[in-house]
This record gives sequence, C-alpha cells and structure tokens, in this order.
Amino acid sequence: TNSSKEDVGSLRSQAKICVRILELFFSGALLMDEVDLVLHPLKSELNFPLGRKEPLDLTQSQSGKGFRWEIPFHLLDALFYATEGRMTMKLHGSAQAEAVLQEMKEAIDEGSRLRVLQRTPHLVLLSRHFYSTRIRPILTRWAVFWFSMQRKAGLEDSEIVAFLSVEKTDRLDSDLLAKVGTEKVDDECFKMLNLCRDLLHSILPFVLTKIDRVSYGLLSLDQIEREKAAEYLVPRSRSITSVPFVGKDVPSDRSEFAHPDVIISLTILAFRYEGVRYFELKNLMRTLQRSMWDEEGPYSKRPSSRQFVEWVHLAGGKVRGLSQDEIFRLSRLAGAPKSLGPS
Repeated sequence: TNSSKEDVGSLRSQAKICVRILELFFSGALLMDEVDLVLHPLKSELNFPLGRKEPLDLTQSQSGKGFRWEIPFHLLDALFYATEGRMTMKLHGSAQAEAVLQEMKEAIDEGSRLRVLQRTPHLVLLSRHFYSTRIRPILTRWAVFWFSMQRKAGLEDSEIVAFLSVEKTDRLDSDLLAKVGTEKVDDECFKMLNLCRDLLHSILPFVLTKIDRVSYGLLSLDQIEREKAAEYLVPRSRSITSVPFVGKDVPSDRSEFAHPDVIISLTILAFRYEGVRYFELKNLMRTLQRSMWDEEGPYSKRPSSRQFVEWVHLAGGKVRGLSQDEIFRLSRLAGAPKSLGPS
C-alpha cells in the first residue's frame, strides 16, 4: 500500500541521516573547553533512573540479608587485620585462616618496603601490578572462608579459587563454567561468586587507590543539615553513604558514586577510617536499649546487653561485674592471636 511505502521511505531517510552522523563521529574532531571538568565522572555524570526502585541482588535473599555488603566487609577485613590487628569477623580458631592473615601481613609489609603501598594516612594502593600479583591471590583464598561459612555445598575450595582467579579479560574455562553454572550451585551462589570476582578484580583495586577525606568520605552533621536546608532536593543516600570529595575535607555539592559496589566498599572504608558519627552512635544506643527492654531474662544475659558489652570490649573499654566465663569469651573476640597484628 501507499502508506507502507511511505513508511519504508521515511525509515530509509532516517537511516541515511544516522549514517551521516556516524561518519561525522568517526571522521570529525571535537574541540571541547574544560574537558577535565566536562568528562570527569564525579562532576558531570548524569544518571536518570526510570521505573520503580528495586533491591539490588543479594541485599534480600532466601538465605539471609546483606550478602551484597558482607562480601566486601569480609575481603577488606583481611587488609584491616594486617594493618591494624583487628577485624569484624570471628575466625573460631582456624589455623588456615590465621595463616592467610599472616601471609597478607607479610605482603603488605613487602609492599611498604617496595613503596608500592602507602601507609599514611592509611593503606593506599600505588601499584595495580603489585595488587594483582601479591594481594589478590591472598584475598582469593581468604574469600573461600566466607563461602565455607555460608555452607554452600557443591563446590570444592579449589574450584572456587579457580573461578575467582580467572582474569576479567579472559574467558572462563568451559569445564569450570560447566561445574559452577549447573546444578552444582544454585542461582544465588552463582551471583555471590560473580560479585566476589568483580570485587577482587575491579572494585577493590579501584577503591584502595583512594584517600579518605580527600577522594571520598562521610558528611558531617553540619554538612547534612546544610544540605537539608538547601533549595534543591538532596537524596537521603548522601547522608548515610560515602560521597565523592573534590578536595581535602571538601565533599562534592551533589555528586554520588554511580556504581553500587563502589559505594558500598567506600562506605565500609570510610566508617573504618572515620568511625561511627556521634549522632549515629546515639541512635544505635537507643535502638539497642529498646531491644533490651523487649527481651527476657537477666539483664546481663540478654542478647542486646551482651552485644553492648562486646562493643565496649572491642573499643578498649571494660564493663564491671562480668563473670569469668564472660571475660574469657570476650578475650577470644579478636578471633586470631595478637602476634599476627602489626609490629
């Protein structure tokens, strides 16, 4: 029909225009002023999300909540233990885990001597090659302990290490992919493996090159209040997660990191370096106290009370009136011998 012929003719004319535009892109030259500002991903990137907000994978699952941030927490724990002598997880007397932590400490000491790692103001990665050859293999074996704690059956430790060790630019071995991607593991475990691999190969070497309070950091209470009073709408996420900084102690006005795993990893690092903010600590204590009132039994044996005692102990303080059994339990919270800490 005439209408269909007209439609085809219109599409052909549009295609010819697209071809001319592409030719300009490939053969033309662009003169751009202030290119460092216009193309800077933290200053000029615009994201326009559409549709309803949905939880990220591994934030809510059948096995539990928070796997999306538990994995980077676990991986970064090895680095913090090697530099500060403390960590968030418990090793439960695992000799293999202690050996991996000792090896990580030796690698970081070696990196400091070779000046490929910076120790001031905190651990900063200066060489991606050193990370790939020395640190990442240790973190890969450290990641296996996290998967063993989740009791994800079906894969041997050697298979997990082999999967996590494949470079991002290389193709996965067909036999290995057949073992990992079939009925041996469920969909959730496969997502965990992929997330852990992305963290080891891309996210961690990126965030470890950044300096807290210079490249990223948390907003202070005054800065949060100023943003709430601003005329423009500020997302709540800026007040609870790490945000880009444009200079020393100067956060960006509105920017946020675009990649969710970069946000999570930098937020973990920021809280580990800067500590919990005072207003957050007050809210946390109030929540813990309300939970204790709702629990039953003697105050000293209620879960919330025991949690508070653990926090005080880990912060270097003491709580009066503890039994010898409780003191012994608290002495084992660090999870590994103190001799493995920084010398």
